[in-house]
Amino acid sequence: MTMFWSLAAAMSLLALLFVVTPLLHRRTTREIDRDALNAEVARARLAELDGREQVARQPRVGDRREHEHDERDGRERRRSAKGAEGVSQVSVHG
Repeated sequence: MTMFWSLAAAMSLLALLFVVTPLLHRRTTREIDRDALNAEVARARLAELDGREQVARQPRVGDRREHEHDERDGRERRRSAKGAEGVSQVSVHG
C-alpha cells in the first residue's frame, strides 16, 4: 500500500509541475503590445487596399480598345439610322 501512495504522490507532483511551469514562465516573457500590433495590421491592410484601388483605376489596354470599338459601332449605328430615316422619308414623299 505504501508503494501505491508513493506513486500517486509522485504522479501528482509531476502533474502539478506541468501545470505550474507554464504559469511561472508566462510572467517572465515579454508582453506583446496588442494595440500596437493591431494598428500595424490595420495599416498594412489599408496600404494593400490602396494599392488595389490604384491598380483598378488604371485602364487596361484591352479595355481601351474595346471601348474605342464600341464607340465606333455606336457612331456607325447612329449614322445608318439617320441615313435610313432620310431614305424612308424620301421614298414616302417621292
